[in-house]
Amino acid sequence: MLINYTPEEQRQIEAIRQAYEQRMQEAADNSERAELRLMRANALYEFGEQCERRRFEKLGGDLDAILKDAKKQIPGIIKQGYTFATGTISPEEDKTLELHVFGASVNGEQRISANFAADLIRNELRLHIEAIKQDDRTLRKLFAYIVNAIKNSEYTDNAEITLPETGSTALKLLFKSNMPMYHGKVTDTLSLLVGVDAEENTYSDRATIQTKTSDGDYKVVIQDFSKLRGNLSINTDKLLCTAVAEFTRINNYSGGVIHPQVSFPLDEYARRLGYEIDERPTSTPEQAEKEKKRAAGAVKNAKKRIKQDLDLLQAMRITWTEKVKGKVADYDSISILDRTSIKKGYITIGFGHDMANYLKRLPITQYPQGLLAVDARKPNAYNMGYQMAVHYNMDNNQRAGTATRLKVTTLLSYTSLPTFEDLQNERQDNSRQWYTRIKEPFEAALDELTGKVIKSWEYVKAKGEPLTEQEAYGINDYAAFSNLLVQFELIDAPNHEDRLERRDEDKKRTTAKKAAAKKKRGRPKKEAT
Repeated sequence: MLINYTPEEQRQIEAIRQAYEQRMQEAADNSERAELRLMRANALYEFGEQCERRRFEKLGGDLDAILKDAKKQIPGIIKQGYTFATGTISPEEDKTLELHVFGASVNGEQRISANFAADLIRNELRLHIEAIKQDDRTLRKLFAYIVNAIKNSEYTDNAEITLPETGSTALKLLFKSNMPMYHGKVTDTLSLLVGVDAEENTYSDRATIQTKTSDGDYKVVIQDFSKLRGNLSINTDKLLCTAVAEFTRINNYSGGVIHPQVSFPLDEYARRLGYEIDERPTSTPEQAEKEKKRAAGAVKNAKKRIKQDLDLLQAMRITWTEKVKGKVADYDSISILDRTSIKKGYITIGFGHDMANYLKRLPITQYPQGLLAVDARKPNAYNMGYQMAVHYNMDNNQRAGTATRLKVTTLLSYTSLPTFEDLQNERQDNSRQWYTRIKEPFEAALDELTGKVIKSWEYVKAKGEPLTEQEAYGINDYAAFSNLLVQFELIDAPNHEDRLERRDEDKKRTTAKKAAAKKKRGRPKKEAT
């Protein structure tokens, strides 16, 4: 929401800046100054959010007033986005970093892309959209106006965009089918710790969870353990990934500046997790009253459980080793979150300074929003679905044509299912039980993903050849099973062809320029006559 600050608000903003400026001058080292800069950014963000909400509350909840205010702001939001983009990012940086801020030029003038403009509007008008999302008629009007404004703006490439038409599909504005997300060892490994026993230290009131990965140990220390309620679950990871996806959306266009704080609607997130927080249709006033209480209870329960996950994430300190941008780095006792809150219908999360800097350096994958719907009691399905998405979105896999298939053994490595060796090494050799203890739960996990993350799956051979009917029914030993691959089709799978084609063309041009420059340098000098 675009706002003009009053003189008093401007004085308060300046007072916040000066207070932190004084503390930064007195700081002992660069690390402390960096931490204070982050704290200042958080304080200014929170103050701006408070001003924004005060302005919005003056609209009084009237849908026509909210719609009118939204329409009034849209041209200014687009212009602001254009001014920011052209003043901060060069077209070369946009292509190199794949930010997708700029679209096609119009009459030789650089324009921002229609999708970038739509994303800015979505963010700035989040309070408006949240307030009118249940009224299909009003929401449809707003979406139509957004599309028309972007198409006809002098600051955009005027490309066609499609926004949801009704309240039931309006969630796509808030949770896209695939959410771009920075990803690394923290996001890829946390969910694998679900079910791992914590080693409690009652003296220090801490608990430690540790696991070994192919490239080193990964350790989570949970502070003030006795004060926390709830255990690490895949819902904890869902919350982290949703926050990282929002962090990615905000920071992918911000150049060197890092915005550590994110927020998203509580009720939309709760719906994605499967909480039945909406009132269902009833036929009598008595039923309606009972249903109203049930829905209110569901909201309260969702808020309570999400708060437990927030508290758990904020209490965590993680130690790990990871290769980032080709260099091995040791991360020691990194705090994930600095602050969290659930207020006025929004979940707000502030990433720690070191965590925010770490995330900004990571590659991007696509997090399927369907993962949020995976049953929290089925971590094997969640972990397999997450890894399928990461595998699919790797450029090398796209180029090699292997993006839609994974080895059975690879997928099994992301589960807590026993290995064949585990069964053999049990007190009584139970290797004959591999079918019921490995294969059946493995397939049940794939079925849990079907309709949420993947459209379908099947077993195939090494190069993707389908099994014959006889082969499909003849999987009667673990060796045959473990040599198979799983072919899958993601729901709303991202299309990477155009992006990869652009990257290949850019690489060819760069190589040609280097070759031409080298050839020019190698020419013999003309001798003076």
